[in-house]
Order: sequence, then C-alpha cells, then structure tokens
Amino acid sequence: MKFLTDHPNTLEILNQRKISSQHDFMISSRFIWSSGLPMEAKIKGCLCTLVYQLIHSSSENSHAVLQKFPPAQTKDTTSD
Repeated sequence: MKFLTDHPNTLEILNQRKISSQHDFMISSRFIWSSGLPMEAKIKGCLCTLVYQLIHSSSENSHAVLQKFPPAQTKDTTSD
C-alpha cells in the first residue's frame, strides 16, 4: 500500500479518471503501527491523522474548520 500512496503516477492516474474537472484528488495515508504509541495503534489515531492531512492540505480547509469550530484554535494535546 505504501508503494501506491508514494508512487508519483498514482495521483496522475486518479486525476485522469475523475468525473468533475473542478476538483483534484488528494492522497492521504496512515498505517496503523501496533508497536508504536497507543494512539498510533488505534483507529482514533488513524482518523486524527487523516483529518489533519485534509485540513493541512489547503488554507481554505484550515480557515473553514477554524471558523466553524473555534475551540480547534486552542488545541493543547493529542487527546483534546
């Protein structure tokens, strides 16, 4: 799977097959690591990583989240 997410042609092939010309694909990845920290071995950690990648991918996404969820600006730890 890591090969597919990291290969330069993957995104190019996905964008060739898209239906709408208005949106491009984005590849997000997270692999569950059972030997890592507790958060890295759980689905919650996986979802947090994917949401972070989506928000971090564009300033539009970041601004939208911060406007809709103001408490997101005061995040202090991985558990809040």
